[in-house]
Amino acid sequence: MNDTNKQTKDVITGRRINRETIYYAALFTLALAASIVLLISAKVKNNKGLLIYSAILIPVFAICVISAVRATYVSKNRMYVKGEVLIIKSFFYTRKIKINAIKRLTVTKGKKDGFTSIKLSLRDKTVRYSFKDFSKEDSAHLRNSISK
Repeated sequence: MNDTNKQTKDVITGRRINRETIYYAALFTLALAASIVLLISAKVKNNKGLLIYSAILIPVFAICVISAVRATYVSKNRMYVKGEVLIIKSFFYTRKIKINAIKRLTVTKGKKDGFTSIKLSLRDKTVRYSFKDFSKEDSAHLRNSISK
């Protein structure tokens, strides 16, 4: 039997994962591993200065790894429609908006800076997003996905 209730993912801004974010995630992961090795070495040799130094570096590099992994996750498929929900990913949060809650959609392209501004008017509030590489085809795809 075919499952007709599958939720398909209709990607509006489908881009590949940014290679720089993968590079930084790997770089900070290696730096975190090196800091952990320094901590173990400081414990074995009873070196207080190295112990303090590595104890400071471990949380810093852990936060950098988490930030780089989040940026990698956000760089792929920033906006898509899944089922009856429009999902927009940004660095700090992922917003899920029901399509039937959208009253009005406005897409404007800035001529000087090249950014595209998207304004979604919902029942009770208005949300705005700006994208650097949002083309006219992406705009038309967004309008078609919301109007279904």
